[in-house]
Amino acid sequence: MSISENKSHLSTQIERFHTSFLDDALIKAQGDVIEFYGPACGGKTTILYHIALTTILPPSWNRTYGENLESDDITDANPTIELNGRGKGVIFFDMDGKFDIQRLYSMMLHYLHRQMEITLKENKTWSPSESEIESIAKNALKRIQVFKPNSPESFYATLLDLPKYMKKLQQNEGYEFTFLMIDQINAFYWEDKDYDEVGIIANDTWKNNNAHYYVQALRQIIELTSVTIITTNWAITPPETVNRIPHNLCYPIVAHLAWQSFVKYRFIIDRQLTPQYNVCREEANNLKADFLSRSLFYGRLTTPSNNLSDVKVFQFGIDEKGIVFK
Repeated sequence: MSISENKSHLSTQIERFHTSFLDDALIKAQGDVIEFYGPACGGKTTILYHIALTTILPPSWNRTYGENLESDDITDANPTIELNGRGKGVIFFDMDGKFDIQRLYSMMLHYLHRQMEITLKENKTWSPSESEIESIAKNALKRIQVFKPNSPESFYATLLDLPKYMKKLQQNEGYEFTFLMIDQINAFYWEDKDYDEVGIIANDTWKNNNAHYYVQALRQIIELTSVTIITTNWAITPPETVNRIPHNLCYPIVAHLAWQSFVKYRFIIDRQLTPQYNVCREEANNLKADFLSRSLFYGRLTTPSNNLSDVKVFQFGIDEKGIVFK
C-alpha cells in the first residue's frame, strides 16, 4: 500500500502533527504506533518535544477569556490568537533520564511568539505581554505527565496501571490524552537481552518474554484509551556509513522482533555529518559552531508495505527555537 493509499485508508483520524515533513508523509489514526529511529543526536527527541507542545497547548487564546473561547463577545479589539494546539494530554516515558523540561518550555515560548506574530500581522490593536505568553506555556505544561522508570519491571508495572491513571486524570482535569511517548524504547535493550538469555536457561517466563509483555501492555492501552504511541529508538551506525551524508538512511534495527512487528510507521532520522576543517583549531571551532547552528537533519518514512527506494528523503533543521522547517 502506497503512502497516498495509506492516507485514504486511515479514516479514523486525529489532528495533524503541525510539522510539514511529517504531515506530508502520513495521516495518522488513533492507535497507530510510530517510531523515530536513527543514530544518537539525530533530532529524534526534539521532534517528540515539538509534537508534545502542539498537543498540550490550547487551540486558541484570548486575553479576556483565556482558553475558554465560547463567548460571543470577542471583538476585533480583543482578537483570538490561533495557537494550532490541541489542548490534549501527553504521557511521556523518559527511559534514559534525559527529559529536559527547560528545553520543552523554551520551545513552547518560541512557538507561541511565532503564533502571536502571525496574528499581530493581521490585527495590530494589541500585543500580549511576556507574562501572558509564559502563563499560556506554564498552564499547558500541566497536561504532560512524565514517567521515569528505572528498570524493565518498573516500566512494565507502570504500563499496566496506565489506563486507570489516564481515566482518573481525564475525569479530574477534563482533557483527553492523545499521545503516549516513549524516549527511548530500547533503553533497557541490553538488560532485556541478558534477561532473555537467563530466562531461557532458567525457564523464567517473565525474563524470557520482556518485549512481548511490553507489547501486550501497550496493545491493551491502545484498546482502552485509543492513544497514538510515538517512540524513539537508537540505531547502530555501520562502519561503511560513518563518513557519508546519510542519504540512504538504512541502519540495522536494534529491537526485539516483537517490537519491530508492533511498529506501523518508522521514520529513519539522522543528522548531516560535521565536516573536518583543515584550519587552525580556533577557526575550526568557529566554523564548526556555525555549521551546527544551521545543520541539516534527514529523514524518510518506512512502513511494512513500502520500499526504501520509493520514499523520498526529507530535510529539516534544529536550533535553539526547536524545529526549523525546510
